[in-house]
Amino acid sequence: MSCPPPLRGTAGAWTVAALIAVVTAYSVALSATYTSLALSLADAGHSAVAVAVNAAMTPLGLVLSSLLLPRLIRGRPALWLSGGLVVSALLLVALAATGSDYPVVSVLRFLLGCSTNLLFVVGETALMMLVAPARRGKVLAAYNAIVTLGYASGPALLILLVTPDRALLTAALLVLLALLPLLPAAAGLPPDLHADERPGGLLRHLLLIPALATAAGATALFDNAALSLLPIAQMADGLDRDMALSLVTAAMIGAVVLQLPVGILIDLVERRWVLIGLASASALGCVGLFHLPLDPLGRAIWLFLLGGTVFGAYSVTLALVADRFSGAGLVEANAVLAMCWGLGSLLGVPVVGAVMDVAGPAGFGWTTAAPFILCTILAMGFLTSGRGRGRTSCL
Repeated sequence: MSCPPPLRGTAGAWTVAALIAVVTAYSVALSATYTSLALSLADAGHSAVAVAVNAAMTPLGLVLSSLLLPRLIRGRPALWLSGGLVVSALLLVALAATGSDYPVVSVLRFLLGCSTNLLFVVGETALMMLVAPARRGKVLAAYNAIVTLGYASGPALLILLVTPDRALLTAALLVLLALLPLLPAAAGLPPDLHADERPGGLLRHLLLIPALATAAGATALFDNAALSLLPIAQMADGLDRDMALSLVTAAMIGAVVLQLPVGILIDLVERRWVLIGLASASALGCVGLFHLPLDPLGRAIWLFLLGGTVFGAYSVTLALVADRFSGAGLVEANAVLAMCWGLGSLLGVPVVGAVMDVAGPAGFGWTTAAPFILCTILAMGFLTSGRGRGRTSCL
């Protein structure tokens, strides 16, 4: 099977910035709901299990909507993105008004997963289509870093604004503000993400990019497990509460700061080897974390680097997908990434928590390492090098 050539082209800085702002709105919206609604539901007397089930509605929406979006999306991406922003903002306002009504919140969170996934798939696809191949590593890594900052905004909004409803309303406003750069940039976006191509099916693309799909799920699993369970694992290993929370912050800072050197590396070295290196480093980093001496500084440095490799693996995944696909295939490949990200988010915390109950803190390391080990094996087995820098043959 021959690979379609990557779509080449350049985009103005404003158009690229507008697309990054749109997908950052996705991360802000999701982050705000995780923190604010957990507090609202807990204050209303719901159990921890009930809060977790409610939170799972959003990744469930991500997964199920990924099955439909490639067949639904037609025409100008600016219209889809504008609609996704408005609907997501309205859902956040509705959640602020009904933050403790469990059945209503569950439905709204599922719908929010669907609407924000539209921003994720369409925005990411348009960005990949517009960035020249030689600059994809740096641009997509910068995009990944900014979106990661968006995920960190939820707790910050809650701290600054005190009440969950205010945090959710502010998140809705931030989502709507993404319209400001998007509307003037609409003319620079692709006229149709599908062009004249027909969809080939998500299963086909999942089988074509097993290593890249695994990398997306692995990153999401680590992200959710780190925010939810890493402090618990560190405390069980002997660290105090404040230090355990600080170490999570170190991982998130590394995830943002280290994307710049990762992006440069992606553009300089053959990308499949960058994926293999970052995935294997992430696996070793996860396993080795709980074999380190109980030295807070050493663990902070370790987690700083680990955050960079984990999210760097996703940055190079985006570049490889952009190299490999165009048109309808690119939409479907990004839907596969979104689906795997949703599965990682949906299954990650329960699986890691169950293993920790049996194996203790080291269970966190082995469980988060497992998908990165699989990604490394798949990348070595299914990726064959193309000729020239940054290219890859069929997966």
